[in-house]
Amino acid sequence: MAPKWSPDGTQLAYVTRPENQRDWNFNRGDLMVMAYDLETRDRGEPRVLLAHGTKRNEQTLAFPDWSPDGKWIAVDQGVGMARFRNFSSLWLVDAQTGDAIKLARGAWDGHCGYPRFYPSREGGYYWLLFHSKRPYGHVTDKKQLWAMAIDASISPGQDPSHPAFWIPGQNLEYDNIQGVVTRRSAASLQA
Repeated sequence: MAPKWSPDGTQLAYVTRPENQRDWNFNRGDLMVMAYDLETRDRGEPRVLLAHGTKRNEQTLAFPDWSPDGKWIAVDQGVGMARFRNFSSLWLVDAQTGDAIKLARGAWDGHCGYPRFYPSREGGYYWLLFHSKRPYGHVTDKKQLWAMAIDASISPGQDPSHPAFWIPGQNLEYDNIQGVVTRRSAASLQA
């Protein structure tokens, strides 16, 4: 489920879906990584980078996304289909070792999902876009897009995230679930 290529195109991150479970309503999904050779089109042996959680509120992983340098994978973790409603958190996973850090300062509310990295590091930070049902002004039940800074120099076991901010310009009457972040091309900057 939700395959995502590494920035250099040599690895594929995805989440397993246990047999006989539907695409969107599944649990016990593991974060997998598989090497891929662009020239020969040979694929490596898939490996479990991070196994699903065993706690009641951390049973499956979903929607991986690579950091722009390919060192980290952001993933959301929650309870099956309910990961979109309750008990959903964001994690940063080392793409080599599988060591995981919960992004608790930036995604504190337990209602976060669908992480997407900005395509480059800026100001010594990775930037992560995600949705959350946390209150924004008088809006308390709609998913809105938020962004957080993540220190680019990450210390093992320490939360590198910073408090998130709401992305302006969203329609407050609708859920905004999946953000996309792109860079402007050089041609568009000259226009």
